[in-house]
Amino acid sequence: MDLVVLVGVVVVTMVSVRFTRAYLDRRPARRALASAPPLAPTSAEGTFVCVTGIVRAGDATITAPLSARPCVVARARFRMKEGGFFGIGTHPYVTFAMVPFFVEVPLVGRIRVESRYASLDMRPRKMSKRRSAPGSRERMLADHLVTESARNSPSFDETIVEPGALVSVAGVLMKDAPLQPDTAEKGYRDSVAPTFVLQGTVDQPVVIAVGEAHSRR
Repeated sequence: MDLVVLVGVVVVTMVSVRFTRAYLDRRPARRALASAPPLAPTSAEGTFVCVTGIVRAGDATITAPLSARPCVVARARFRMKEGGFFGIGTHPYVTFAMVPFFVEVPLVGRIRVESRYASLDMRPRKMSKRRSAPGSRERMLADHLVTESARNSPSFDETIVEPGALVSVAGVLMKDAPLQPDTAEKGYRDSVAPTFVLQGTVDQPVVIAVGEAHSRR
């Protein structure tokens, strides 16, 4: 009886720790997204705004490190499970990549997203050996100069943003003015609206979440 209770406590504790860690991983992104007002015609350059729409690829896509799926944002992580009874894991090793892409927003058009930094409010997918592309886990370990052993086994996960996904994206608004028109074209081009661009920095990264932002507030 005591053994059954002990095992139950251990399982609940492990699940609770992992759930808390997953929540804390995503909390900064969720808070930043909740603070960003929707893009509006009156939005000024340099303000942090949010749009919701469908992801469209730009000039290129990237190949996700573990699943090998084409995407525009990819974050792969692994933790080395510590020895001991719980085996919860250490701080993760992270591989991140991102290319410029568009968000197709109803009644607005395509918003370009350009950043080297992103904070993700997205549930990572656990990547077992069966789910991972052949050799991908081994390559990632080698990239981070980590060696797997019987005592320290890695646990992998991956988060990707794929073309066609419905997402909410927040970033610093920039407006690209259209090219200066020639005199002959002036009447036509004067009505062309600027292109909206969302950018991010290391201090204020672009924030990306699956689905509509208002449902998370």
